[in-house]
Amino acid sequence: MPTIVSARNRRLKCMPFGEPGSGKTTWACGAQDHPDMSPVLVIDSDDGLLSVAARGDIAAEECRTIAQYEVILGKIASGDPVFKEFKTIITDSGSDLLTKAEGAKTPKERDQFYVSAALKASQGDDPEQAMSIIQKVSNPQMQESLGTVIRMQVAMRAISKDDFDMGYRVAKDIPNLSQRSMVFGMLANKLVEKKDMVRAREFLSDAETSVLKAIDGTDKANALLQIASIMVRVDAIRAFDTMRSAVDAVNHSTFTDPNAGNPTNNGGLTFVSFGTNTFNFDGALTPLARNDFQKSLLLAQAIEMKEASTLAQISVCRGVLVKSAEQNASEKADKEEKEKKDETVKPKPDEKKEALKKPF
Repeated sequence: MPTIVSARNRRLKCMPFGEPGSGKTTWACGAQDHPDMSPVLVIDSDDGLLSVAARGDIAAEECRTIAQYEVILGKIASGDPVFKEFKTIITDSGSDLLTKAEGAKTPKERDQFYVSAALKASQGDDPEQAMSIIQKVSNPQMQESLGTVIRMQVAMRAISKDDFDMGYRVAKDIPNLSQRSMVFGMLANKLVEKKDMVRAREFLSDAETSVLKAIDGTDKANALLQIASIMVRVDAIRAFDTMRSAVDAVNHSTFTDPNAGNPTNNGGLTFVSFGTNTFNFDGALTPLARNDFQKSLLLAQAIEMKEASTLAQISVCRGVLVKSAEQNASEKADKEEKEKKDETVKPKPDEKKEALKKPF
């Protein structure tokens, strides 16, 4: 049942922007004046509460390090009795976090502030700022993982707003191949829904070109399979070429047994995985088989590892079986529809008798 929107059934999350001294803190603390948003708690990290000190009704928790900041947020999230009463939480701005990062005593602490600043900036309207902050992180692993998370967030938000150019620009720099191809897939699918096949094909082609440059392995093969599964909706002929590249990547992948020395037992049957379940051929080969069974079967048979090739061939057969089932259902529906029409046109037995009784 619809309800009236109020502060009681909605939680707001916002990020005010402005120059230092423009009134961001004063504005945020105005929540104290609304009965459904008070009391207010400010996490104070830079003694910046002079503008609201005269109010006399704003609570503050002092925070000087990233570790303290995480502890406070953890207590708030877990419902700590000390923080449970507060309905509005005001935290540092991104610029404050950057200032703290520049004044940090250790590289680790500096990186933690940069991570917090980048994540906060990624939620705002300036994704370019988040991208630039990522480059400041000194730890390579942290920079890569953070970069992937933020780029995915920014790209997916852009795609949801139909800002395809921004989504593409950010997605192409996602380091993880699988995640990059997943975002490109979302982008292409949205364009397909909008019937913009030309741009969808362009974005998928660029994605394929970038993936082909990657080092051979399962990630590369999976990324190409994912691209092929979407390309088939846009351009079936080009999808066969993409699938051929995927097969080549599969043949250059190294298969390992994740349960080496520890085969699993189920009901007296022993199962050993050889890593073939790493690949999902259904997304690409099943729809391709509906377009050209023979060509799809040859691609599946071109996979050198027998187990993987068998799975691929099953995907091809599934495509034909699904097509047959759809055809049967369609034919049955057509037949039923024809019978209904015949019944409507065909005169009833009583009507025939009455017609015979009438004189000519």
